[in-house]
Amino acid sequence: YKSTHNDKLVSIASTIAEQMNRYKRMSFSTSKLRHISGEEHFLIFNAIASKDVAEARKQAENHIENTQKALFAVLKDKLQSTETKSL
Repeated sequence: YKSTHNDKLVSIASTIAEQMNRYKRMSFSTSKLRHISGEEHFLIFNAIASKDVAEARKQAENHIENTQKALFAVLKDKLQSTETKSL
């Protein structure tokens, strides 16, 4: 982003990247989730390699939905853990 010489764009992109990395670390907090994500990436890759646009889109949408669910579950567990500790 720095090559754009646009400080505002660099700042926004950096903030988004930091948030995405934080959420990625949270969603990868278990080996099961890492394994599932790896399998999903493999399916997406194979569909792209096969030039099957519909399948690539389907697999990408499935991966995004599963990642969102996993992230929400991790966030919910962390919130409940924090609330329990404060009692």
